[in-house]
Amino acid sequence: MNKVLTLIYVLFQLCTTIQKNSTIEGKVTDLKGESLLFATVALYQNGVLIHGIETDMEGNYFLSDIKPGTYDMEASFVGYATQKQTGLIIKAGSNRVNFQLSDDAVLLELGVEIKAYKVPLIKIDCTTSGSTISDEIRKLPTKSVHEIAATSAGISDEEGSDISIRGSRSEETVYFLDGIRVTSGGKESKTPKESGRSGLVTAGEWNDLNNWEKWSELLKQDEFKNMNKYWGIHTEHRYPVFMANENHDPIQGVSVFLKNDKDSIIWSAITDVHGRAELFDMSASPSKNPVLQYQYGNTKNKIELRKKNKEEGTNITIKTGCKSTSKANIAFVVDATGSMGDEIEFLKSDLASVIENVESRNTNVAISYGSVFYQDKGDTYVTRAQDFTTDERQLISFINKQNAGGGGDFPEAVDSALLHTLNLAWEDDAEVKLIFLILDAPPHFEHIERYKNAVIKAAKMGVKIIPVTASGINRETDFLMKFTSILTNGTYTFITDHSGIGGNHLAPVHDEYEVEKLNELLVRVINGYVYSTPCEQNTVTHKNKDVAIHPNPAKDVIHVEASDRNFKNVDVISSTGQLLIRINETDKKKVRINIQDLISGQYFVRITYDEKVITKSFIKMD
Repeated sequence: MNKVLTLIYVLFQLCTTIQKNSTIEGKVTDLKGESLLFATVALYQNGVLIHGIETDMEGNYFLSDIKPGTYDMEASFVGYATQKQTGLIIKAGSNRVNFQLSDDAVLLELGVEIKAYKVPLIKIDCTTSGSTISDEIRKLPTKSVHEIAATSAGISDEEGSDISIRGSRSEETVYFLDGIRVTSGGKESKTPKESGRSGLVTAGEWNDLNNWEKWSELLKQDEFKNMNKYWGIHTEHRYPVFMANENHDPIQGVSVFLKNDKDSIIWSAITDVHGRAELFDMSASPSKNPVLQYQYGNTKNKIELRKKNKEEGTNITIKTGCKSTSKANIAFVVDATGSMGDEIEFLKSDLASVIENVESRNTNVAISYGSVFYQDKGDTYVTRAQDFTTDERQLISFINKQNAGGGGDFPEAVDSALLHTLNLAWEDDAEVKLIFLILDAPPHFEHIERYKNAVIKAAKMGVKIIPVTASGINRETDFLMKFTSILTNGTYTFITDHSGIGGNHLAPVHDEYEVEKLNELLVRVINGYVYSTPCEQNTVTHKNKDVAIHPNPAKDVIHVEASDRNFKNVDVISSTGQLLIRINETDKKKVRINIQDLISGQYFVRITYDEKVITKSFIKMD
């Protein structure tokens, strides 16, 4: 009998203990009800942080093992006003607390500034020595950096020159005024002698998606084989997708999903104007029987994927009409820290010329432009943004007002910049969505998960990220940017030393690229992603009297034939104009080209005669 009573007592105590444990779950959305993924949710009790978590891909969060009681909760996200809920009574069992965040109106104005750094008046930042001189500052009639510096021993100042601290380079001298970081005399750096001159910076492009075998071999080399582990990004389980209609016109806007053995979505993407999408399984234990699911209007289907789908891609035919590009959203995201000072003025000039050229060459496409400039926590600002506008003059004006400043350490707030950019007013019906990420440093390593989640979100939204790396990056950052372009179905571009502008630039791991002017390269890439074959020029039935390509679509080989003259050069180029295959000095009227290594998609053949060039598209379909 005693044993029975003891057992009952133990069970009672166990149930009581279980009931004491509470959970809190909920969702964070904007005022329109759109989910805010990777928003921060914090739980406080008596002013002390108890728990913090980020929302998932659907904006949901879940907190467990919470003791019943009275709490305060807070939800925040870059570009939105923080919402606090105080005096929440959390009962035993399940509790639900939702948040709706409003856009901070200030953040959507021209020249938005987000200051997310609170420090004392003077903060010592990664230096061997320092002094707090608040009292001395208060006695000064003004808060000039030069006057402040003169109050500390070991500091010299000459009018018209940088402040010098004994034992330190001038660019490493850091001050904080009213909690705001100021460097090199407190002014953002400029290069006035070279400002306003476009077309000087040189650059190159390399698309790893179009050179997948080389990418796979690269990751096997001793020097680079640990890059995927270093960043926690794995691209080996890649599933390319190509969508077309019955006339072999590429179909844009098809939502495609990769599902695992448990029918859970592990990757989402949207086909671009060339009908291509990229799916990846980056799980710790990749699915043995992955499934591809796609949806386009009322058309919905599932396909079980096999090994050949990784090697050759998946071709899908949908019964639908043809659609040309009508809208494009393009965002320029620029690292504006002090280390970009040598090149940012050139970049601004090139961006202005890029915008003007893109507008003139795409008169039938409504293009909206946006921009985010970023620095880091502790600098003058974290992000400044110009939301999307069809008035390119407004964007150019915003860009021309920006200068380099701040920084000091190597990593910057790249994750915050990307998340802010993805929360701009992207148009749902825009067929083209591009981000040009111009930078010379990686995100902080402790924020790498936020960065990766931003990249995953971009892929889900159908936003391509095209990095443009400047001087100062290391090989790890180089590979992170390559990973970024791969995961978002973009391409990788990099500034080179050929112009002599700025510091030394890291040499790319591949040397098979063409050196171009940066502004011309960006125009080419944008035009390549925006352009879609006009519906009246069906890929297969459209004929050219001078040149014929057959078969079209093709699997392994295409034959290019001229009607009345010999070719000089025949090139196969990607949709963005990158050279993939070149046959020189053929001096023939017929050329056979092996396209077996290309993945499914739309490509172009560029035929050069002595006096003219003809470009014609074809479809590679396995």
